[in-house]
Order: sequence, then C-alpha cells, then structure tokens
Amino acid sequence: METIKNFEEFKNIILSYRANKDLVSNLLSENFNLEKTIQEKIEIEQQLQVLFSQPKTDENSKKIVELQAERDKLIDLIYTGDFIWGFSLEDFSKMDLSKIPAEKLMRIPFSTATKWPPKFKLPKGFDPEKLVAKAKTYKGLGVEQLHKQGITGKGVKVAYIDKKLDLSHKEFKDRKIDFVNIQQNPNLDFHGYSVLSRLMGKNIGIAPDVDCVYYATDGTEGGQFADYIGSELKNEFAALKDILKRVKAGEKIVAVGLSASITYHIDLYTNGNTKKKDELLKQYNKLVKELENYGTAIFSANEFWNNFTYAYKKDCQKPNEDLDNYVSNVPKPNAVAVIDADKLTPMPYTTDGYKYENNFGCASWSIPQVLGLFCLAKQVDANLTMNEFAKIAQKTASKPNKYGTRLINAVELIKEVKFRLENQHEV
Repeated sequence: METIKNFEEFKNIILSYRANKDLVSNLLSENFNLEKTIQEKIEIEQQLQVLFSQPKTDENSKKIVELQAERDKLIDLIYTGDFIWGFSLEDFSKMDLSKIPAEKLMRIPFSTATKWPPKFKLPKGFDPEKLVAKAKTYKGLGVEQLHKQGITGKGVKVAYIDKKLDLSHKEFKDRKIDFVNIQQNPNLDFHGYSVLSRLMGKNIGIAPDVDCVYYATDGTEGGQFADYIGSELKNEFAALKDILKRVKAGEKIVAVGLSASITYHIDLYTNGNTKKKDELLKQYNKLVKELENYGTAIFSANEFWNNFTYAYKKDCQKPNEDLDNYVSNVPKPNAVAVIDADKLTPMPYTTDGYKYENNFGCASWSIPQVLGLFCLAKQVDANLTMNEFAKIAQKTASKPNKYGTRLINAVELIKEVKFRLENQHEV
C-alpha cells in the first residue's frame, strides 16, 4: 500500500483509539451478540435525533446526556471505542481468529493495511482479499448495468460540501473534480474520502464521470465545540455563496450534496438562542431559494430523509443479489433504500489503500449514492427535477421484502426516466 505524508501519524492516532485484545475477547464471547448490540446503539441514536429536533429544555438536555452515555458504553463494548476504523491498520498476523464466527468478523471494518494470520487461522467463509476484490466492482442497485450502457453521469455537474481530503488516491485519478479548500484545518478527514468516492470514485462510484466542485469546509479544531461548529457553519455558508456566484455566472450546477444538515448545525451553534437561529435560518433559506431559481437543488440530510433511507445485509455471508436479505436501518413509511453494505472507501493518507465496510451503514455514505443516481437520471433527462426523481425512485423501487425494505431499482428508474422523456409522461 502506497502512503503519503503524515500516514504514520494518522496510523498511530487510529491505533490509539482502542486495545484490540479487548475487541477480540468480545468477539470470542459466546454471549456477545454483535448485531443486537449495534441495533441497540442505532435505536438510541434515533431517540437522540428526535430529542435534538425538539425545543431545548432541562428535561430534554438531561435525557440527551443519559442516552449519549448509554450509547458510548455500547460503542466501547462493540469496538472498544472505535466505530469507524474497526480492524483497520491492526496486526493480527500472529493471532488465531479461527474460532470467531465469520459473520462477526465481516461486521467489523478492516482495511487493505490490516495484517491477517494465515488462512487456516481465519474462520471458514472469511476471506479478506476476496471481500475487497468483490467490493471494488460492486455498486448495487443495478448500477453496473447502467454503466455498461454508458450512463455514468457524463455531462452532469454537481457540488459537494464536506471534509478535507487528498485527491492523489487512485479512486479520484482522472476524475473531473474542482477542489475548493475554504478551511484551515491541516488534517485530512475520512468523511470526505467516503462521500466523494461513493458519488464518483473511479471504481466504486455511482456516477464516475460526473463533474464535481468539491468544497472542504471542516471546522477549526481546538477551543470550544461551539467554536468548531461556528467555523464549520461559516465555511458551509461560504461554499453556498460561491456556488450561487458560479451559477449566476452561467455555470450549470444541478445539485449541491451535503452529508450533513446545515439547519442542524445552526441548531447546535445557536444553542437555544432563538433570535440568532432565526437570523441564520433566514440567510440559509434565502440562499437555498436563490439556488433553486437557477435550477440548483439542495440535497442534504434533510432532503434525504424525506424520501430515502439505507439498508444493510441481515446475513453478511449471503450473496448481494439476495434482495430478501436487506433490512432498512432506519425504517420509514414509503422510504426507498440504497444499499450501504459490502462497500469500500479509500483510506486517508494513501494512494491505493481501501477500507472495507459491511456493518449497518449510515446516512452520510448513502446521501452521495442517491445524488449519484440523480446524476445518472439527469444524464438521460437534463430537465428532470430532484422532486420528480424522488417520485420515480419511489415508483420503480422493488416490492417490500420480508423485512418491509424497498430497494431503489436503478435500472427500472432509468427506464422510467426514458419513458417519461419520450412520452412527456407525468410522474
């Protein structure tokens, strides 16, 4: 694996997050149910989302603190303090992991830098090299078929607002990316690597030929949390203003993706100050409206949750084609899901390293996938709006499986877009 400057510092930080002996001990325990424990964590996070959306009261604040403490204990139990990196960068070469069920190992993220023991010391059905090779060509939802037809997002331009990354990774090689850095944080962030590669990675992206103006808007580290959120919010506003300037000058940007919610950041930053919150919301809504007038849609966490969700594999070892094996992570009435399972994401500070993920997914990684599908549809019908796209995605999704999950069917979605264009058919 080829690395770039500061990789060793990054590696030491990641490895300092937990003690892998405790992690392996947890996995070996017959009483430890990984899926149940993570599901409990997810349920707590859903409760927290509800509480964060409600008016701030002493009772709510107390409940939030209690739930966060409970969630952190579950995270410690599952990953010894590390949900994101799992086994990435670990050295298990001298350990015997053969008694750990393959299903449990496959739920834990690992990377191409993870050092594994010989195959006879790994559980049957767990082959890290094969998992990575398969995930490098797997996009799900039928997207591969569309790429073979030349539907790759070519000719479509979007913007994305997220964290700082380095474009030397091969997933971004020869991609059409205009990188705009409007922050002062010197560190690279895994979050940016994940969202941009899901959108337009050379091998793993949904729309690999899309044009993208990418804004790095990390907050300034150090100081109080409010300072960090405030600086990030300032950078996000600066990005939106720059996008508006571009579209006013004639640049055709069809959508702005954010694996976050600016309105939520406003809530965090204002911390109960209604006047300040109303002022910032007014500014934000004005920007959104102006962008929409130029045909530029906002697709953030808010818009994602209106119509979409994401699904994970109930049984990690079953084939990806088994549609009955997918469970909506956050079940919502009428929501259709992208698949956030059996995926790769580029490793920060490397040019060719990858992290494998097959756990329970997240909205951050799913938002760019939906935006990528929108780009494929826009390549077919340049006049398609985001609202029309969402309705077509609903209409053409798979029937509910035994868990009630409806998956987006990319092939049928594009067929419907073509039919609608040819027949001027209303959705």
